[in-house]
Amino acid sequence: RTFGPPAAGEPLTMALLTIYALPKSFQDDHIARIQRNAVRSWLQLDPKPVILIFGDEPGVAEHCAEFGLTRVTGPLEVIDGTVRLRDLAVKAEAVSDTPFYCFINADIILTSDLTKALSEIAPRFPRFLLGASPWNVRIREDLEFGAGWEAALARRAIAEDDLRSRLCSDFFLYPKGYLATAPELLIGRVYVDNGMMWWVRQRRDPLIDGTPGILTVHQHHRYGHLGDMADRQHETVGAAWNVKAIGGRNHIYTWASATDHYTKAGIRPFWVGRICRWSTHIKGSPASGLFMKLFWRPAAVLSRPLRKALGLIDPARVNARP
Repeated sequence: RTFGPPAAGEPLTMALLTIYALPKSFQDDHIARIQRNAVRSWLQLDPKPVILIFGDEPGVAEHCAEFGLTRVTGPLEVIDGTVRLRDLAVKAEAVSDTPFYCFINADIILTSDLTKALSEIAPRFPRFLLGASPWNVRIREDLEFGAGWEAALARRAIAEDDLRSRLCSDFFLYPKGYLATAPELLIGRVYVDNGMMWWVRQRRDPLIDGTPGILTVHQHHRYGHLGDMADRQHETVGAAWNVKAIGGRNHIYTWASATDHYTKAGIRPFWVGRICRWSTHIKGSPASGLFMKLFWRPAAVLSRPLRKALGLIDPARVNARP
């Protein structure tokens, strides 16, 4: 089905989770394949989420029809070829009434770890933002989702051993209404994830890094949609927009400032992250870079044995292997 504004304000569903995405054009065979793989994985989640698909790129309508997805129509302001996350969030909540929402990049494979995490996090935190750094995996085929597919995918991730850095997250999961006052960050451009991390911390809400306990997979692809800027993504108009939206480079946060981790053993406080209220990003402000070089990194090295003994080291780097 195709939805504009909901009729008479009635909700589309009363499911637990709404996942929404803005896919790229399906004209490129590889992009089409990995976006289909991603959606197939989302449909494996239990309970099954509502899936909203935005955009009018070639192939989107057919994609929605193939998998029975809800296509959301209506104008969105385009900036540097993309749109604001907050605008998508508002439209998603107008179409689908669920307690939780998750924006995700359209090439990311999810596993049942996500709903397990939500079942633990939701009762404990009325407000939160959950994300995770995905594993890069080279996938060139249509994936099969029969028995044991998650274990097989985990083995591929281990074999390639390419966990993306703590600079990034390819999904944001949060309770209904949470993004109503979020910064005007652009999706698909660098610093959108870092800006969200800063915003959550300045609100003094839990910022939960699910990397240690949630297996997500980023399927390798080219960045041809960025044209000449594909190798200079930090210099795009959208990147500059995102920096301005959060008030400068000193607000480019990473998972080093997470307040908690979701691990295979459950939720764990990350005390070092709770203390870290400054940018640890390589593209942060000159002042934060100097602080990191002269104090933070040397202190981290010197204190590592003690932190390891006390269980305070970053489990996203130590225990994240699926």
